[in-house]
Amino acid sequence: MTLVNLTIVGLKRIGVDMNKGDKNAPINNQSRFRRWLREIVLTVVVLIVVGLALDYFRLSQRDSRVVSRGELAVITAQLTAPQQLEFSQGKPLLVYVWATWCGVCNLTSGAVNALHNEGELVVSIASKSGSLQKVQAHLDDKEYQFPVYNDEQGLFGDALGVKGTPTFFIVNKHGEILFYSMGVNTETGLRVKLAFFK
Repeated sequence: MTLVNLTIVGLKRIGVDMNKGDKNAPINNQSRFRRWLREIVLTVVVLIVVGLALDYFRLSQRDSRVVSRGELAVITAQLTAPQQLEFSQGKPLLVYVWATWCGVCNLTSGAVNALHNEGELVVSIASKSGSLQKVQAHLDDKEYQFPVYNDEQGLFGDALGVKGTPTFFIVNKHGEILFYSMGVNTETGLRVKLAFFK
């Protein structure tokens, strides 16, 4: 008798059914998968709710929930004429404050660029990132096409009440800040928020 046959015979004597384990394995894996999927979905939902609550709290703590006419004029000057028309007709504008040296911005700029390329109204403000040539070289290197206002000294960001990068605003044609967030935002999350304010 071979060693494999001896092992099988020995396992049968102590009551281990070789086929029983095989039948239950897919069921156990399915229930484990469902449990993990449920935990992942629950975690994502909790993170979304906490993130929205933090964003609402940050917006409520701002001294002003309105971008001044002068600031809005500087921002919308970065839009093309057709985009300015869309904005004046009520389409919301995503204002993205970022920096070339900001590590988190490297995660979010791709999402902002994708939104811009899909026709969403996007204006970015490069804060404390050096000369316009340096900022443009960064945009070219990353192949970003979104419009940018170079805030070399960070003065415009200070006027907007920006405390760090990346910062996101969604504003309407009256300059009212509809949404305000700092930190990581996903493309899907930003898309949903823009759609909500249309």
